[in-house]
Amino acid sequence: MKKTLLIGLLMSMVCMGKAQIIGEFSADTGLYVSDLRTFTGTYLESSEIPDFERFVRLYDSVSHEQRLDIIEVSNLMLDRKCRPRPHFIAYQRVMIQFFLEEKTSHGYEEWLEGKDQRTPPLEASPSSYPSLPPCWKKISFTPRTPLPGR
Repeated sequence: MKKTLLIGLLMSMVCMGKAQIIGEFSADTGLYVSDLRTFTGTYLESSEIPDFERFVRLYDSVSHEQRLDIIEVSNLMLDRKCRPRPHFIAYQRVMIQFFLEEKTSHGYEEWLEGKDQRTPPLEASPSSYPSLPPCWKKISFTPRTPLPGR
């Protein structure tokens, strides 16, 4: 009886672990949402599920180039060992702020350039810019204000 229970417990842990292991999000924009759902699994709290679903709707509504940017950022986050919760849900909330709450004029392009530059974050960040997930700190940035005269 104990042996059967132990085998059942181990099998369920292996199945749960396999569903949430993903090495890289597919570059195919059509597969990203299913990959994200697989990666997220059951990690989200019930209060986070509406934000996740809003992000999925947002992803479906943005341009192909923006989808590729989202996939690229997601893969960078995977490289940094970010988890579905709290890291990916924080990133998804940032994207919701930029696009659904129409804050792209508050520096989305500059924010996005930071992933390419991989510059360390500055000490202070303007409050109008959405913040990044904590695991992102090594590659995050805060857009710099131009020097006077430039």
